[in-house]
Amino acid sequence: EADLEHQWVTTTRSERRRNLPPKTRTTKEIMETLKYGGFNNHAVPLVQPVFFEEKELSIHPYVFGLWLGDGTAREPSITMHKEDWEDIEPRFIELGIKYHLVPRQEKENTVLIWIEEMSPKLKQLGVKNNKHIPVQYLRSSIDQRWELLRGMMDSDGTIEKGTSTVVLTFSDEGLAKNATEVIRSLGIKVNAKAHKSMLNGEEKKQHWDMSFVSKELPFKLSRKANAWRPATIDRSKYRYIKEIVP
Repeated sequence: EADLEHQWVTTTRSERRRNLPPKTRTTKEIMETLKYGGFNNHAVPLVQPVFFEEKELSIHPYVFGLWLGDGTAREPSITMHKEDWEDIEPRFIELGIKYHLVPRQEKENTVLIWIEEMSPKLKQLGVKNNKHIPVQYLRSSIDQRWELLRGMMDSDGTIEKGTSTVVLTFSDEGLAKNATEVIRSLGIKVNAKAHKSMLNGEEKKQHWDMSFVSKELPFKLSRKANAWRPATIDRSKYRYIKEIVP
């Protein structure tokens, strides 16, 4: 809550177009110029990525992100399409991760990657049968959080066709809230919404979509990275003031 004389630092539509710096305005001034030509006039610049020191993480953040998305909650395995694995496997080799592949006769176009060394680590992190992002990952360095996000995006991320918008989807609300925190901590504006999918006219399980744009590549997987394009407009740098309730 704030009174009419509370001061805010905002930019107007005209200032953004002319690349002018933000100015300090009162709540009353913002209310009087809330809209400009039908558009939201005032915006607050987003914060820069939150800095934390690099952490010693028992599971590499990229691999942990993959497991959060496509891993089995009760075991140290990740399932993905064979072609995606062919793309990602060199990354595992580069990181020195020991694994073996488990044949899947029922789904020949997929592969199950078993990472035995990850089993006790999942238990120590408290994520076995309880997928979430532990605090040491939430408070890891900027580079480590980007690796974590790319792992999640390579597994459960998509690109909205014809746009710069990417979407991360999880069916677990707690995990979705954790992922939203990671994205925002990287200085990115994210729109998180709950949805219920429909199948043959019937509502199915609820899921959460986190959509955002960024200027930094959010994927490592080639087929997604090649389809992605960076944000070229400034809307991703601001939060817009839509209304002020007296």
